[in-house]
Amino acid sequence: MAKAQMKKNLKELHSSADIEYTADFFAQEFGKMSDQDMNSAFKQTADTEQSTWNAPADDAWKEIDEEYDGQLAVDVFQTDASIIIQSAVAGVNIEDLDIAINGDMITIKGRRQAQYGHIPSEKYFIEECYWGSFSRSIILPFDVLHDDISATLDNGILTITLPKAKKSQHAKISVKQLD
Repeated sequence: MAKAQMKKNLKELHSSADIEYTADFFAQEFGKMSDQDMNSAFKQTADTEQSTWNAPADDAWKEIDEEYDGQLAVDVFQTDASIIIQSAVAGVNIEDLDIAINGDMITIKGRRQAQYGHIPSEKYFIEECYWGSFSRSIILPFDVLHDDISATLDNGILTITLPKAKKSQHAKISVKQLD
């Protein structure tokens, strides 16, 4: 948005009769309420929010969890001789990892099993960890030596080393006329 348009929009907001700007907007709007009314309003809002947090719609994504993989976060960098891919896969058993390369694309798949099995949402205070299948496909910026690729798992860090192929040789190709 252009700077002039932003200034115009701000002027329109400031000139609105519905909005009155004060140094303490909250006190102006809610200062007339008694402490008891204020506490009641906050409690009602909190109760509404709590019932919304536990609503079945919030957990709908978990029901389709088996159909879709989570995306694995990775770091991809290079040394003089290799492309290195690293990812934190703590809690993943080595037999639950599958790494495949096809042409210039590498795919990492796996599954992180929840240690305690299924826990209903209402039992959680905070639920941020991803449990289930994950995958990530990466298009490689260089040709690599497929036979020399190695992968290690150390303290929950997956490291894949892809040795770079020698630089491709350039050659001139002549075109012949077919009769």
